[in-house]
Amino acid sequence: DLVDALLLHLGDENEPDEAEADRPLRLAIVGRPNVGKSTLVNRLLGLERVLTGPEPGLTRDSVRIAWEWEGRRIELVDTAGLRRKAKVEEALEKLSTHATVEALKRAEAVTLVVDATQSFERQDLNIARLILQEGRALIVVVNKWDLITDQQSALADLRHVLDHQLADARGVTVLPLSAETGQGVE
Repeated sequence: DLVDALLLHLGDENEPDEAEADRPLRLAIVGRPNVGKSTLVNRLLGLERVLTGPEPGLTRDSVRIAWEWEGRRIELVDTAGLRRKAKVEEALEKLSTHATVEALKRAEAVTLVVDATQSFERQDLNIARLILQEGRALIVVVNKWDLITDQQSALADLRHVLDHQLADARGVTVLPLSAETGQGVE
């Protein structure tokens, strides 16, 4: 499941020393607009904490949420979607983009949410590169997995893209799930 994968990916770093024991794990949820970031946050929390809907741009600022999972304190950060820089025009969207990048830089782990119904796009790769350049633990969540008919082929295609276009991400954890239905989120 998602949190187990993050803690495993962090390795020995998930065993905090006494000074870090009081500090929660900071987990940023990032991705392009409308991939299901806020829906995933709501599913993890088990309640409708953040606004979701089909309209792009509902999340305008990073929302920090204290969460506890199996005794581990986690600070979830739901972020605004990151579009290609050339498409970011409005001042408010520029501020949202800046807040998302800052949340990513402050996090120890970052979940890159991608839409399983769309091909892995250049923007997904750019976001993954930024996460890795910042030295953050990366987990790729493939959301809307319940809408995919040939799941084995889709997962192989995604792995191929990651292995060949993002060499630094070889072996990264890829979690197919459906934030809407809860499939794979447990």
